[in-house]
Amino acid sequence: VVALSQGSGDAIVTATGGTVSASGADAHGVVAGTTGGDVEVTINTQVIGGSGTGYAVRTDTAAGRTSTIDINSAANIRSAGGLAIFNNGGDSQTTIAAGAQVAGEIRLGDGSDTVDLATGTDVSNITVLDGGDDTDAGDGSVDQLTLRNQTFNDPQNVPTMINWEEINLIDTTLAADDLTAGTVNLDNSSVTLG
Repeated sequence: VVALSQGSGDAIVTATGGTVSASGADAHGVVAGTTGGDVEVTINTQVIGGSGTGYAVRTDTAAGRTSTIDINSAANIRSAGGLAIFNNGGDSQTTIAAGAQVAGEIRLGDGSDTVDLATGTDVSNITVLDGGDDTDAGDGSVDQLTLRNQTFNDPQNVPTMINWEEINLIDTTLAADDLTAGTVNLDNSSVTLG
């Protein structure tokens, strides 16, 4: 599924029912982009991307514009290449609901990006959570990851978390070998590194 808008218009995709599947090298399951507007993607079904650099969901906006990506409880997203969600240099707001199945890497480019994993979200198949540019809020881009009610007792089974200016742990236990973040905020949570 491809939704592209040239100019100031928004690109909006809602996938409900059936399966969206792309096969072949570098093929994306859902692509939504605009040169001057915002992007809204809502996934309520199975979306499968291809091999190579093919993502299940890819959004593209200009700097300062926003992609809103809602992965709802009925969603199941993955790709043959192990890539789940990508956003380019625009800002993005990604929410993954409890019950949703997401497999592979989530990589967000430049811009201010957020990922919010709801209570009960299965993160066991997410391999990378990458906020994008770096961990320095001084550059104007602030990336924020929020984990709710998660338990990671084995550092070998924790997604790689990199390039977040802020990580919020709410009712979460995290044991990790490494954590790349500017600030880690704990709310009834604990972190063990090593």
